[in-house]
Amino acid sequence: GKTAIPVTVPGFGTMDLKLESETNFNLPWDLELGMAFKIADNLLVSTSAQYTIWSVLENVEKRIKGLPGVGDLQTEEPLDFKNTLILRVGTEYVIPGGIFLRAGVGVDRSASPVETLSISNIDVDKFSILGGIGYRTGHIQLDFVYVHAQGKERERKMTSFGIPLTERFNLNTSILGMGFTFMF
Repeated sequence: GKTAIPVTVPGFGTMDLKLESETNFNLPWDLELGMAFKIADNLLVSTSAQYTIWSVLENVEKRIKGLPGVGDLQTEEPLDFKNTLILRVGTEYVIPGGIFLRAGVGVDRSASPVETLSISNIDVDKFSILGGIGYRTGHIQLDFVYVHAQGKERERKMTSFGIPLTERFNLNTSILGMGFTFMF
């Protein structure tokens, strides 16, 4: 891949220096188990558990090749992620005529240590609720979903220029989604 490094040249402004780069890391494993029970002809209840083995993601190594005046630059960012368990429960109710009503809840624990929290890593304990409606006719299925995720606030204390600072990380988001499926 390529990495862009902004370089300021007096009299010319700032431009990106694009250099070859490599990033190496181990991807985590997921173990998932789920069950669904058809309580009645038109009512399905399901549950699932997902155990993610984040601990294999020990560090991220990045190498930028051919940096002028320096040569190759290699960095390693240690990560101390915890393994997590995500639990979910849901239900689907079928109304005659091909309409499906869905609802569910989920609990997802954070994996990141507080030191790694940043604007690009807002990892907090989350509680999610969802609701949806679907319609199936023949080979076509159309789904609409609403998800709301609420996170538990985490704090990261740090010092910048000798000033003690507290960063707070949280999650409060709503998502609307739509799916279209054509079955052959």
